[in-house]
Amino acid sequence: MSRRNTFALGWLAMGVGALGVYLLTTQYTPARFSVRAGGQEVHDRSTGLTWRRCAEGMPWTGAGCAGEPLALTQIEAAEHAAQQAGWRLPTVRELHTLVDEARSHPAIDTEAFPDTPPTWFWSASQANSRITHAWLVHFGEGRANMALKLNHMPARLVRP
Repeated sequence: MSRRNTFALGWLAMGVGALGVYLLTTQYTPARFSVRAGGQEVHDRSTGLTWRRCAEGMPWTGAGCAGEPLALTQIEAAEHAAQQAGWRLPTVRELHTLVDEARSHPAIDTEAFPDTPPTWFWSASQANSRITHAWLVHFGEGRANMALKLNHMPARLVRP
């Protein structure tokens, strides 16, 4: 073997060794979301909140969310949430934590929240400037805005 080949193999061995040490000492960072309750819930390790995996009205099938979401006014969404033991309508800040700015249409982690319609979702946050309006988050574009509470939109519930 030539001197040049021996030198190159030496550098290659040092590089592979350094890579091995790096891989052994690098800590594994778990994914932000963990799926629970047979796939029906998603726990967010970042916020500590647990979310319904599917929009209300869309049952979990084991492979995704089926059907169409319930179209509710903001008042109906809050009443619906109150009837679900332990669940509630999220604040606009909580709901906006689900937005993934690296994605669009939908702007949400589609592995954790499959089949999310890229549309507005109600929050429990009332608009301070208009008592007839509440805040929503758009999961197509990832932005928040106010709308008349009488509009019919989907909802996703949360619990601590």
